[in-house]
Amino acid sequence: MIPEKLKLNIIGYDRIIYQGEADFVVLPTEWGELGVLPGHTRLFALLRPGKIRVKNHGADESYPVKNGVIKIKPDEVEVLSQ
Repeated sequence: MIPEKLKLNIIGYDRIIYQGEADFVVLPTEWGELGVLPGHTRLFALLRPGKIRVKNHGADESYPVKNGVIKIKPDEVEVLSQ
């Protein structure tokens, strides 16, 4: 069963940048931009400097990030960034 929303955690070295739900997330990775919807396959990726774009309830937000790592599960995205 595909979840309706993603749990999203963006954690910087000194603070929580974002913690909540998302309908869609776009992440800057070493391979280029990666779009993630609920039900995405499991994946680890390296984060590159850029902006994480979050779409939730029709609103778009973006969060600047530096290098880090990304862990994706079908119902959750975790980002650890500098």
